[in-house]
Amino acid sequence: MSKFITFLFLLFTCSLQAQQNEIKVDAFGPVIDQFNITYERLFNDKLGIEGGIGYMYSPERLDTVNYSFTLPPGTYGTLPFKRRAWSFLVSAKYYFSPKPKGNRLFIGTFIQYKTEPKIEDAYFEAYESYFNEPDIYTPTASLLMGGSAGYKFLLFKQKVILEPIIGIGVDIEKSELDVGGFGFAFDGFVRLNLGYRF
Repeated sequence: MSKFITFLFLLFTCSLQAQQNEIKVDAFGPVIDQFNITYERLFNDKLGIEGGIGYMYSPERLDTVNYSFTLPPGTYGTLPFKRRAWSFLVSAKYYFSPKPKGNRLFIGTFIQYKTEPKIEDAYFEAYESYFNEPDIYTPTASLLMGGSAGYKFLLFKQKVILEPIIGIGVDIEKSELDVGGFGFAFDGFVRLNLGYRF
């Protein structure tokens, strides 16, 4: 019995040593005013589980963006206001057989939640002044569920990671149930992850 327990312990220890960890940041994110960081746990050559957090911002005018409103008849106006959005990602990846040097194609499934928790009071004041009526603003939320695909390049003794990835899914929060059927709202992301494996 003791030998069997010892065997299980050694097997578990070896499995832990075989597991690998990756920390990655999205190099493409700053181009579209976003910062994304992810952590991935590789359990074997085929399976990886990933979790991440993202922050959307705008470097212009102290983190302000323009929000457009339709004005009759067909004209448009803009109001600047501060906006910050956080996103949270959970993903599972399946890796195909690795190529030489460990490079490999992968597909996956993901769930991403994004919310916009706070809008400054100046926005509501400006809206009421501009349109002569108060605005009832509800912070936007997005729950995206879908699939992804990408390719993982392992560089510099398989320690440095270059990982282009694209994902597309259905936004559950924005999809609507109508009399004629379910109206799907689609969204997605494109990332170029740079990271380190340890």
